[in-house]
Amino acid sequence: MGGPDARALALLVCPKAAFMKYSITFKFADGRTERSEYLAFDSDADAVGYIETNGSSSAITEVWKGDNLLKRLQSPKPAS
Repeated sequence: MGGPDARALALLVCPKAAFMKYSITFKFADGRTERSEYLAFDSDADAVGYIETNGSSSAITEVWKGDNLLKRLQSPKPAS
């Protein structure tokens, strides 16, 4: 028997995720998730454009469509 699929897991974690096509994940520099947003966009390009134009104070910002990573943006390391 296989494990639960990603959609079933999404429903357990965030019931609204079933109605959203994309998740935007904000991460610390070490890769730990800071927070996530579940949003609907008309296209992959719109979702990617959202993170490219809105910026983030997070070290890493990712846009996911289901189990597929569409784009990862990493902020440059601050000058010391």
